Amino acid sequence: FSAVVSSLHLALQKATPEPIDAATVYCCMPEGKGFTHVFSFPRELREREIQDAIGVQFDEYFPFTNQEAVYDWKVIQQTDQTQLVLVTACERGHAQQYHELSAQSGKKILALDLASASAARSVLPPLRDLDAALLIHCRTFWTSLSLFDEEGLQMTLVLQMGEKDMVRQISKKLNVDAHTAEQHLHRIDLMKKGETDEDQQTRQAIAPQLETIREECERMIPLYEGERRKEVSCVYVVGRSALMKGMVAWIQ
Repeated sequence: FSAVVSSLHLALQKATPEPIDAATVYCCMPEGKGFTHVFSFPRELREREIQDAIGVQFDEYFPFTNQEAVYDWKVIQQTDQTQLVLVTACERGHAQQYHELSAQSGKKILALDLASASAARSVLPPLRDLDAALLIHCRTFWTSLSLFDEEGLQMTLVLQMGEKDMVRQISKKLNVDAHTAEQHLHRIDLMKKGETDEDQQTRQAIAPQLETIREECERMIPLYEGERRKEVSCVYVVGRSALMKGMVAWIQ
């Protein structure tokens, strides 16, 4: 962890408008390491009973057992009969790495959070009772689709593909190195036609991946709206791939 600790201290020292002297921090873990599931329980269950019910059903919905995990939960919606409970979990070994980082850096970690939830706090507007927002987080190795409403994170889906996959496909299609492929990726306009042959081939190379993202959005939004009786009123795209011209229009 020495390199990570050094980078952390350097980032705090170089922060603007002034250095940050923080004894406590929040850490974000990638969606590839954190998993979520929404449970539906009877409304009359109390906190201890919810905790017990999660423990009984946990192994059915997560890729590791209850004993191998650390997790937390919160009630995200209630009706007269039921309550929906969002559970976020990660493997105990992964969480332990953050504790080791805390010990070496001298910073107390207050909580682990999903990267998408952290991004949502930075970019999403206040959401009203009947509104929801879809946040598409394009990262290097994965892409997450997360739905938020006034109660916070409601539903999430992680696609095991990211900008590296796009760069690899462009590199293969154009027979260029990764650096040149990345330049092509961030130069093209996805919604513009009549460009050079290289631009057209670049668009063709990444079209299947972008189409997968769009298809998953088209599947996820109606599912959420039907279950929660709320409308997804806005879509936000964050991450490096969000800088591609025409990215938002393509997704929508």
